[in-house]
Amino acid sequence: MRSRLVAVPLLLAAVASASSCVFPNLRHVEHVHDVVRVQVGHDTRDQVRALLGAPRVVDTPELYVYDWEKSKALFVIAAYGSGVVLPMGFTGTRALIRFDDGGRVVRVEVEGAGQSDAPDAAVSVDRLPRADATTAPQGACAHAQPLLVHYAGPESRLAIHRSSEIRVCDELGQTELFRLKGRFSGFAISQDGRLAATYNRDHVLMLRNGATLEPLRELDPATKKGRTASSGEFSPLGFSADGGRLLAFLPTLGTVVYDTATGEAVLRRAESRAALLSPDGHLLLTWVSRAGLTLTEVDTGREVFVRPPPAKPWGGGSAAFSPDGRRLAVASCAHAEVWDLGAMTSSGGAKGLEEAFLLPFSKMLGTCRSWTAFSSDGDMLAVATERTVTLYDLAAHRLRASCGIAWPVTGVAFTSGLTRAAFTTTFNIAMWGVGKVVAISEP
Repeated sequence: MRSRLVAVPLLLAAVASASSCVFPNLRHVEHVHDVVRVQVGHDTRDQVRALLGAPRVVDTPELYVYDWEKSKALFVIAAYGSGVVLPMGFTGTRALIRFDDGGRVVRVEVEGAGQSDAPDAAVSVDRLPRADATTAPQGACAHAQPLLVHYAGPESRLAIHRSSEIRVCDELGQTELFRLKGRFSGFAISQDGRLAATYNRDHVLMLRNGATLEPLRELDPATKKGRTASSGEFSPLGFSADGGRLLAFLPTLGTVVYDTATGEAVLRRAESRAALLSPDGHLLLTWVSRAGLTLTEVDTGREVFVRPPPAKPWGGGSAAFSPDGRRLAVASCAHAEVWDLGAMTSSGGAKGLEEAFLLPFSKMLGTCRSWTAFSSDGDMLAVATERTVTLYDLAAHRLRASCGIAWPVTGVAFTSGLTRAAFTTTFNIAMWGVGKVVAISEP
């Protein structure tokens, strides 16, 4: 018995020393000096590739993102003394390099969200100010155990999706406006607040009055009815911004787009895990982890742009259209990109990148998710991960703020003006007045 107890620390030490064999991508901070040697305004794309090698995350004519990963490993002692190595997440150093039309370097960023030509201007997530968010108090409408939250409608109502009901609150999450009892696996409200949609555990897709949630029309969900959904099944719904003319629905696999006026399905796509309609309903953005992003014309079904998935740390990526439909933002847990949609689609993705910036590391254990939102005027972009929130000013081309989140979150929702956010955790909802932060003292 004693020999086994002594062997455990020895095994832990062995795993630590052998982690480079288990996780091969261990190029790390020792290569930062190569990034420092990149000269802004002088070096070309070929010279950067010679210094750093092939990008591991993004490689387009305008953008080069390289990530040096170093995995943390956890050695788990299982039954009967056996052991297994599990990944705990990634740390490392990333470089984002932008090129002009002539192929020369115009900006370099290293390890964080700093917008600068110098690596020493990087932002450390450990020293970020904390978002001054507080959990909803007892008795408030937002005092609930959520599955999902989002802001919807012209008054930015907070819709809370729970396992046994849909609850709609005011923007502050204090006053309840109405609720709908039932076991739903999908819920959405149109941007103008006129329509709502629900999908219940009996596979009934219902179009509803957005103000009262009274039923208007049952839509064919293209799945077998009468079958009880599993407790973990979740089927997102989303309206186009043009008065809810179209509704995108994701069954267990695939996407169906409905015309809400006729109830007819106008487009079906297979194997997509997430979907987003452009504001005018002309384009459908779908993505899956192994196939990347696809833009499809709703009327014709023609794919106008396909982008392969970036390498890790892509994780649970997110995307958002600007309210005017001119821009598309795509974010991972490591970086964000903003594209001119017209230039992107007409060039097949070779042109159109307007802005790109790095995000602080989320520092979650083996997971990586993000949430993205434009402000109502399209000039500000918010990107949240499980641990950080970044606000970027697209009009001034500069970072406005990066804030840490005090606890891991499972979802983030922003109001249309990016003035308020709601964070969901496993057990509750926290409200944040965007911009209110708690300063972290320097070590």
